[in-house]
Amino acid sequence: INAEYMGIFITTKIHRISTNDHEMSFLLPSLHTKREIDRAIRTTYDKLLILRFGRATDPVCMQHDDILLRTQHELSKQAAIYVIDVDAVPIYTQYFDITYVPATIFFLQWPPYES
Repeated sequence: INAEYMGIFITTKIHRISTNDHEMSFLLPSLHTKREIDRAIRTTYDKLLILRFGRATDPVCMQHDDILLRTQHELSKQAAIYVIDVDAVPIYTQYFDITYVPATIFFLQWPPYES
């Protein structure tokens, strides 16, 4: 990770309330490997990159995914939203010090300035 982008780490705590038994994360684009995450971070310019780290079967993550899914269409020109399973990429779980799930990380990167 280099200094060309700014990463903001926010841990979200959502109170447990009743949720549907189906998973919401399958409706959102997901990243499964370190390479896919690196590519998304490096190539997303002029948009906010939203990475949700969690588990698809966790009720709190499902609530969070539902919120992200409902806002995805409205934010499509300003943000790219991806979900990531914390167990699939432990290197990023450790790097970002993710201790609570869901955890949401925002990246904003601007293309290099050319004069």
